[in-house]
Amino acid sequence: MSKLNTLSEHQTRIEQQMKSKGFERYQGRQEKQKPSQQEVPHRIIVEALPKVSQAITLALQEDLQRFSSGCGKKSVWYEELENQDPDVLAYIGLNCCFDAVLHSNVLTTALSNIGSRIEHEKWAEGLQTHDKDLFKRLSTQVTKAHSSERYRFKAMRIIAAKEGYSSSKWSKQKRVAVAAPILSAILEYSGVFNLTEATVNLKTLRSLELTNEASEQLLSMTEREAWATPMFGPMVVPPTPWEDFDTGVYLDDVLSSLVPLVRKSTGEQRRAIDNSLKY
Repeated sequence: MSKLNTLSEHQTRIEQQMKSKGFERYQGRQEKQKPSQQEVPHRIIVEALPKVSQAITLALQEDLQRFSSGCGKKSVWYEELENQDPDVLAYIGLNCCFDAVLHSNVLTTALSNIGSRIEHEKWAEGLQTHDKDLFKRLSTQVTKAHSSERYRFKAMRIIAAKEGYSSSKWSKQKRVAVAAPILSAILEYSGVFNLTEATVNLKTLRSLELTNEASEQLLSMTEREAWATPMFGPMVVPPTPWEDFDTGVYLDDVLSSLVPLVRKSTGEQRRAIDNSLKY
């Protein structure tokens, strides 16, 4: 066997290790993040967001129309949600639902967390209206002091109260009530979550689960993302010549496709390079 063949086999093993190490690094990074902030869940959230946002807008319109036609009072949640950005509400709801699934939270906890996040949004809006400079200063201060979102908000409330801004805290019942239409919109229109029930100690507990389609999508996308983030390293054989924009350097086709001839090129630059490679 020639020395070049021996080096090629060694290079093949090195490239497999690059992919394996990249896979492990990706998994480690994801485990350090909240479930909803991981790359693949976040992408699923963004895909579902427009449908949920539209459903929240519709729920608000229907509640107002019912009230205007004399068919009862406005819902408990209407006043708290009417001036909120439905995209933000949908994003909060989808994030909390993902976290609830992956932390096995019961339904009331998921609802309470959604309501709590909305309470934070409204409190922050109130502080901005009260004193925009104070809001900026406190945001910077608590971000540097605390990594936890929960502790940031808690610290911000305490400091703001000392500076003259305060508002009454919502009860758990109010948080759940305000979150109810958002969860309904998510369950009906997102295609990502289902309600499930289980009996524990003679009590029926309701919780959220991913739909079969969302679960399969999550596994497939996570696997694909993990293997597409290798830890690149030096070669022990001459690089493969570029015959196309993304076919050079490594022996492995997948690795080569992740190393373009020119990084961050514009469309015009890429077309010029492709034309040059043809001749």
